Amino acid sequence: MNTKTASVIVLLSFIALAMASNPGKSQADCGTNELYTNCGYCEGTCSDPNPVCVRMCQKPGCYCPKDFARNKKGKCIPVAKCT
Repeated sequence: MNTKTASVIVLLSFIALAMASNPGKSQADCGTNELYTNCGYCEGTCSDPNPVCVRMCQKPGCYCPKDFARNKKGKCIPVAKCT
């Protein structure tokens, strides 16, 4: 194996290792009262706690759980506390 081929293999190995060690957002990155899901969903807001949504996965990320909605500051709070 020549030096150029070995260098490419080492470089690709480092890239693969870096990608594996940083998989992206996880539950640990979510805020208070948020849940991470790979199959996101349409979530409610305080102004529209029960939006009409299509049943398709949205992008992966942090979402408010059932009976919670996003307030104007973007925080998940219990729907009962929406004013």
